[in-house]
Amino acid sequence: MQKHYVIFVIMISVVIMAGTFDCNNDTPRVINISALAFTARSNPAGEEGYCNFEIYDLAVLGQQNGGRMSGVCTYFANVPFTEVEGEVLKFTVHFRDNSIESDLTARLLAKRFATTDIFEPPIILAELASSGREDDLQVLSTTDISNPDIDLSSFYYYVELSLNGLAAVGVQIEYK
Repeated sequence: MQKHYVIFVIMISVVIMAGTFDCNNDTPRVINISALAFTARSNPAGEEGYCNFEIYDLAVLGQQNGGRMSGVCTYFANVPFTEVEGEVLKFTVHFRDNSIESDLTARLLAKRFATTDIFEPPIILAELASSGREDDLQVLSTTDISNPDIDLSSFYYYVELSLNGLAAVGVQIEYK
């Protein structure tokens, strides 16, 4: 009798747990990418938009800023979508804008890897830019996604974060 009771309890637990999962993928998911997860672009020829590593020690910079990334630099981070197909719903960046002269641009991009032209530019799915001067945390979001369908069989996805003296905290991507 005790063996049957244990099996019955396990079966009921599995049924209850299975009922708590959303098998239709209607519940939006959020990917959070911390500013410290971004990789800096090097400046081999002093070109504008690249990081100057002689000025910025990025590891120390992030540590001293308490998880924020700042400076004059362009950073990149992979977007780890967990579904082969889906839809991007919203793109958000968290940052501090404390300068009229400085700005920030965050772009969600898709790069086709199944192509005959390796130099084909990435597709800009969403773009956010700062303006004005505020001294505290700013949040910019958009639901205007140019190609919202996720297709991991043809594209990889990444975020480009360009800073011009501002501090970024990170980005969020909502999808289902």
